[in-house]
Amino acid sequence: MIGASLETADGPLTRSSSLQGIKEFRWDTVLHYPQLIRLTHTSISYALTRTNTIMEATHGFKKATQEVNKPPVTDHNINDEYMRNPPQNFPPSDSVPTSETKVPGKKEGAYEVEPRERGVLGDEGTGRPKHLDVEGEIVRDNTTHEERAALIRATREALDSVGLTSMGIIAGAGASSTRETITFAKEAAEAGADQVIVIPPGYFAGAIKEEAFAGVKKYFVDVAKASPIPVMMYNFPAVTGDIDMNSDVIEEVARVAPNICGVKLTCGAVGKLSRVAAFVNSPKFTESYPRKNKSAPFIVLGGFVDILYPSVAAGAHGAITGVANFAPRTCLKLWELCQAEPSKATMKEAQELQALVSRADWAAAKPGIPGMKHLLSQVFGYGPLPRGPLLPLSEARGATLMQDPAIVEILEFEKKLAEK
Repeated sequence: MIGASLETADGPLTRSSSLQGIKEFRWDTVLHYPQLIRLTHTSISYALTRTNTIMEATHGFKKATQEVNKPPVTDHNINDEYMRNPPQNFPPSDSVPTSETKVPGKKEGAYEVEPRERGVLGDEGTGRPKHLDVEGEIVRDNTTHEERAALIRATREALDSVGLTSMGIIAGAGASSTRETITFAKEAAEAGADQVIVIPPGYFAGAIKEEAFAGVKKYFVDVAKASPIPVMMYNFPAVTGDIDMNSDVIEEVARVAPNICGVKLTCGAVGKLSRVAAFVNSPKFTESYPRKNKSAPFIVLGGFVDILYPSVAAGAHGAITGVANFAPRTCLKLWELCQAEPSKATMKEAQELQALVSRADWAAAKPGIPGMKHLLSQVFGYGPLPRGPLLPLSEARGATLMQDPAIVEILEFEKKLAEK
C-alpha cells in the first residue's frame, strides 16, 4: 500500500501534526485518520482517511515477503516452517484481481510483511492510502510477544524503506489481563508503534460487565494511564463474550482517560456511533477533556464498511474494513463519494456503491478469517492457511466464496477502476 502527503487544516500531516479538523478495518481497513498502520488480526487491509486530500490507493501489491525475527519452534510448527520457506508462486506485478485468479499458497501462514517489490506499499506515483492496516492474526493469545514486536519492527522498516517515515502504526495490544495488556502496549511502543488498539478481555466478560461495566471501564483507564502511546478502544461483542460497550461507557472513559484516542465500533450500531461522534466532535469535549497527545484526538471508527455511508453522515471519522484487503480502489471510491459535495447524483452513486460494497462485505465476512485468507490467496497469492485452531476453507467452500455473485461483482468493479 502506498501513501501520499496528507493535508490538514494546518498543512501536511505527519506523525507529529495536529489532527484537529481531519475527518477520516468488519474485517479491517481503515478509512481513518492519521496515516497509521494497524497491526491486528486477519491479513492485509487498506486504510483510508477522512482528510482534505484523498489520493488514489495503489492496488499492485509488491510481494517481498520478509522473515522477521523467526521465533523458536513452537506448537505452530507449520507456521514456523512457512516463515522459513514462504511460497514464491506469486502473481505478476501487473496482475489485477479477478474472481478467476488462483495462486494458492503452500503452507499454513505465520505472518508476512510486504514491503516494496509488488507491494503493500505500492508505488508513490499512484498515490497512497491514508491509513494502512496490516493485519496478521495478531489476536491476543494467537501470537507471542516476540512475534508482535517483530511484526511492528518489520512494518516500520518496510515503511521507512519507501519513504513513508511519517506514516504511523497502530498495533493490537489486547490481552486477558490488564498487566499483560500494558506490557504489550509498552513493547509495541518500543518496537515502533505510534498507537495501540485494545479489545476487552472476554474471558472475564460476566464479571467485568457488572455494575454498569465497572471492570471494563477500569481496564481501559488503567491501560491508558500506563501506556506510553495513545490507546484506541475496540468494541467487538461477537468475540469478547458479548461485552458491548454502550455510548455512556465509551463517553465516560473518554472523559477520564486523556490517553484514549478513539474507539472502533465493530457492533454495527449506527445510533451508538452517532451519539459518541456527536459527543467527541463537540468543541466542549475538546476544551473540557483535551487529549494527552494533541496529535491523537479522539476519533470514532465504524468496524464495518457496509455502513460507511450512513456512519460518515452521522459524524464518524471513518471505518475499518477487510473488504479493502481485496478491493481497495472500490473502498476508496466509496470514501470519496462520502466526502463529496451533496447532490442527488452523488447521493445516488454513493448509495449504489454502498450497496455493492455491503454485499461483498457480507459475503466475505460469513466464512470469517479462513475466508479472508482464501480470498487473499486467490487474488494475491498470500498463504491461505490460518493459524490453528482455525481450519482453512475446504476446496468446495473456497470455490463457493470465489463464485459468490457479490465477490465476483466487486472484483469486476475493482478491475474497471484499475483500468481507468
